[in-house]
Amino acid sequence: MQNKMKDSYQRFQMPMQELIQLNIKAVQSLTYIKPHEWARLRQPQDFFEKQVNVFIENGHKALDYLEEATEILEKNWFSAAAEFRENAERNMREAKSAMSKKSKTTKRKAN
Repeated sequence: MQNKMKDSYQRFQMPMQELIQLNIKAVQSLTYIKPHEWARLRQPQDFFEKQVNVFIENGHKALDYLEEATEILEKNWFSAAAEFRENAERNMREAKSAMSKKSKTTKRKAN
């Protein structure tokens, strides 16, 4: 029982570690206008164009982040769901077996 709980804990801990690493990578990869680029902006339209480009670039990075985060969660949810299903099926078989044994012993006692 302790082993199963430890395995379950580790299984749910792994995606959290992966997500934390992904979060760090995503924040570090964000684009921003650097101070030396500000000095080169002379016209308002240059400023606007630079802001739009940064916005688009970060938007693409956000979509990539969401895709990777979804893959991490899907991978772990599917494996957990398969294990839960296997455990439920095993528990049902054990319960049926116990019930059939109990009904057989009850019938013998009645006779």
